[in-house]
Amino acid sequence: MLRLNWLVGVVTICVMATGCQNMNNTEKGAVVGGASGAGIGAIVGKQLGSTGAGAAIGGVAGTLFGGAVGKAQDNAEEADMYREHAAQQEATRKFEQHAMNNYDIIKFAQAGNVSDEIIIGEIKRRGGRFDMSTEGILNLRENGVSEHVITTMQERARY
Repeated sequence: MLRLNWLVGVVTICVMATGCQNMNNTEKGAVVGGASGAGIGAIVGKQLGSTGAGAAIGGVAGTLFGGAVGKAQDNAEEADMYREHAAQQEATRKFEQHAMNNYDIIKFAQAGNVSDEIIIGEIKRRGGRFDMSTEGILNLRENGVSEHVITTMQERARY
């Protein structure tokens, strides 16, 4: 019996150490559950006089139970991934909805009564999707946007 326990333990450790690296939780659970169930089933089966049958029944039961537990973990991870992705999409949508653009900055600069500090404050508060290409910067300067505001736009731009 001691030899059988030792053999089951070695097999379980080898499977867990080498074979599970590229498996999802369902597969890992099935392998670990199957190996553990077979070991426990063999021990119980030996006590009842049928080591092989005990190992087989324990292996099947362990595989099913381990696979079910692993599947639940996979489902939870997938749900977390979907929630995180949805939150990122919502944050991007909100940013784009409120982000300033070159037209907003030119409009402020040409209003004449809006200081650079106010424009920069809005850029910092709302963020921006700015065209900071050579043509974009030249267009900003031609329309009265100060270098200080353009520098802030460059620092805060999201493309």
